[in-house]
Amino acid sequence: MYVEMMCKGLDLDKYTYPLVLKACVQLCDLRYGRFVHAHVIKNGFVLDLYVVNNLMRFYGVCGCVGSVRKVFDRSPVRDLVSWTILIQGYVENGYWKEGVDLFFEMIDDGLIADERMMVVVISACAKLGDLRLGRELHEYLQSSKLNFDVFLGIEMPTRNVISWNTLISALAQRREFKQALSAFNEMQDQGVKPDENTLVGVLNYCSNLGAVEVGKWVHACIDRNRIQVAGFVGNALVDMYAKCGSMDDALRFLEV
Repeated sequence: MYVEMMCKGLDLDKYTYPLVLKACVQLCDLRYGRFVHAHVIKNGFVLDLYVVNNLMRFYGVCGCVGSVRKVFDRSPVRDLVSWTILIQGYVENGYWKEGVDLFFEMIDDGLIADERMMVVVISACAKLGDLRLGRELHEYLQSSKLNFDVFLGIEMPTRNVISWNTLISALAQRREFKQALSAFNEMQDQGVKPDENTLVGVLNYCSNLGAVEVGKWVHACIDRNRIQVAGFVGNALVDMYAKCGSMDDALRFLEV
């Protein structure tokens, strides 16, 4: 239909090109998409932000990250959607660190991320397995007052122990200890084994809640997974029992 419109000499506007590009995305037809891109340039629509964003999305879906970046760099006008599509293009094609770096570049340019962008960036963080970065992103969420509830349902491609620790730690920092424990339970249900950082954190949350029964369940989980209780984990267990008023259990543990 697009070719037929051109053959008939019909005028194409800024609404036509995005529709054609969306069709190219569905077909993943890179050759035809480049053909449309050439006509966008020829007809002067490279200055239209809506057309540019759809061009970027097309190249991202087709795995052409370099082309996404070229369209972005050559566009005189960019908005938050442009940045989101750019970062998403990198992240979805496996360039997680580059995607996160672009996020911080955008922040330095004075733009404020929205929930949609943060879902993309947090997903990249989970892929990288970078707990320090996860905490930085959590601080950004708090400072920008974004809706944190959006991120509790994020469908990450893979959830490892580090991404779970990031989520549990973020909830605890907001003093949402019950939700943190719920996340810990879900982590167990999905077959992800907790590490030392997970257990120390969860035991501290039990201390804050006075939840000695949950703490005992965590203790049983430690024994079941044959996790060494020397050092931080052992100290957290004693502290949990003591703060929950269960001194007998604390002393019993020390005597083992």
